[in-house]
Amino acid sequence: MPVTERLFTSAEIYFVNATGRNVDVYINYLAEPTVSDPKPLVLSPTSDDLDPPVFVVKDDYATPYGVYTFSIRLRGDIGGQVLAEASIDLQRTHSYTAVFHELDPGEFQLSIYENDLTDGALARLTVVHAAQPMEITWEIRPNEEDPRIPPDERGGSLQRSEWQTATNIVDNDYVIEFFVDGQLVARNPDLDLAREKIFVVIVYGDPAPASNDQLLLRPMTYLEFEFDPGDPEPIEISAPALPLSMSDDNAPVEFMCQPIEIWQTNEATTTVTAVDPDGIVRNLSIDRVEPSLGGVDILGGAFHPSLAIGHPASAEITLKADIPHGIFTIVIGANRGTLAHQATCSFEVSVKPITIDRLRSVVDGYRQSGDIELDMADALMALLDGAEQHLAEGSTEQACQYLKDVLTLIGAEKGKAVSDIAHDHIERETKALRTDLGCG
Repeated sequence: MPVTERLFTSAEIYFVNATGRNVDVYINYLAEPTVSDPKPLVLSPTSDDLDPPVFVVKDDYATPYGVYTFSIRLRGDIGGQVLAEASIDLQRTHSYTAVFHELDPGEFQLSIYENDLTDGALARLTVVHAAQPMEITWEIRPNEEDPRIPPDERGGSLQRSEWQTATNIVDNDYVIEFFVDGQLVARNPDLDLAREKIFVVIVYGDPAPASNDQLLLRPMTYLEFEFDPGDPEPIEISAPALPLSMSDDNAPVEFMCQPIEIWQTNEATTTVTAVDPDGIVRNLSIDRVEPSLGGVDILGGAFHPSLAIGHPASAEITLKADIPHGIFTIVIGANRGTLAHQATCSFEVSVKPITIDRLRSVVDGYRQSGDIELDMADALMALLDGAEQHLAEGSTEQACQYLKDVLTLIGAEKGKAVSDIAHDHIERETKALRTDLGCG
């Protein structure tokens, strides 16, 4: 399948390691590498069976379109120093090449360039200066194997990390040469430029003047891509340009998760939202609760993913009624199980213990709503006053008896002087208080 056909439903980025060091590529700050040990090599993708060093975004669950960050570490150095990183917006139909190269000894950069796969007629040549010299000049000319083909000579000058593309090049076999301070440092005498293909030549390392043909071939690596036929392009060379990206500009995921306060025995819900300004939030999940605790869930249907890049996702967190009193931290994760930008937020949940004052407030609330008749409310208040007095005097056993009398009274009047809702609420909280007091 031609690359351009595949890109109707995907985006891709190729990785070229132009340093000679063994490295891994980490995507979106994940703890494990996604692309292991990319090396300089010739690539000519012709099928869907793509092996590293190619990363393909298909807008599926794991790889939504959006901005991705690529970080380089030494091979196997998980959690170690990031040698270089850069980000790029991976959108449908776009193809990129990321070159990891050395600017000066020990100073690295990840430079991202676009592969121009727009429709065209003749050949294209992209030249990338990923070598250490501050300036390199280059030129191509036919190698004269077939003198019948009209000559087509191009050339340019690039500062370090820059690139440029020559378009509408006549099909032929060419010599490409690179010069530093006027001296030949790299040469390929047989560069086959064919119609409806783009050939990317990357010069890297610290090339030195040489007369040996094999030595002159070493500082270069290549990528070759097809593009669909179209109208002829102007015969031109683009102006030298810096990479599309050579740093990390990936916007962080933004959360709204606020601390909440609830009473023991009362089920509650709270909503968490997350926005990736330049990406998609595919999921929100509960990473953990500290201290460890059950009864905290995102129920089915309570999560709503981002509808588009930059749109919010939300999840309704349910806290069940049997959570004990205390202070807990809930940690929420975004985009778990995907290669999209993952992130976390945490918020505090304070579950307050039931007190006599709390029970008075509940009774008074139901009295005002008409769920408890006035005389019944007065009787319950008297029992709660008695329980409070005994607690103040240190007589927990007597306080427990008064609270038991509350349960007996509301049980006898359930559906009469006390509504079912009021009964169940007061019973639940009174039992919780008795448990905390150690009542038998």
